[in-house]
Amino acid sequence: MLGKTNRYLEVIGVLIKYNLIPELYRDLHADYISNPDCTCAFDIKSRQTAVKLRQAFEELGPTFIKMGQTMSKRPDLVPQPYVIEMANLQDKVKSIPFEEMDKSLDLACICGYETREERNRKKSKEEMKAERERKAKAFIEIFDSFDPNPIASGSIAQVYKGVIEGKSVAVKILRPNLIDTINIDLSILKISIFLY
Repeated sequence: MLGKTNRYLEVIGVLIKYNLIPELYRDLHADYISNPDCTCAFDIKSRQTAVKLRQAFEELGPTFIKMGQTMSKRPDLVPQPYVIEMANLQDKVKSIPFEEMDKSLDLACICGYETREERNRKKSKEEMKAERERKAKAFIEIFDSFDPNPIASGSIAQVYKGVIEGKSVAVKILRPNLIDTINIDLSILKISIFLY
């Protein structure tokens, strides 16, 4: 439950950061008629709001990026400035540093035996960081070479270049805490739709 509350606060914080609450309220309550050729002054203002919404979606992560991608494919429902801006989420998602991606690395082959007490003991930030670094190092050692700079970045995963036994390979790594984040976000969206 605490995770959901923290995520609510994070989502609201990002919406406030980009001043989206009043702007989206204005746009949602405008009489919108789909018109791909419209270039009126209202669309210029909508374009600025659309840019901020795209930035907020990128910051909020996979669920919101997917929502933006869906918006970009629905010009019958979404104003043209939003369709154009959300199209940037199809192939221009910001990457995150490998140091943050290493949270996704969970290799069964490097797990050591832990007693029940050790597993249940709350670890310090330093211990968790050391464990992530150990997992990242063990992961990289699988490869003859591994480039920690992504060659592609999407809403769900990032792709890296590696070499195993002399062969180039693409290595796809899911974004950290992906499933938990998506589940919490879907719960938040379900409640938000109900309240709307």
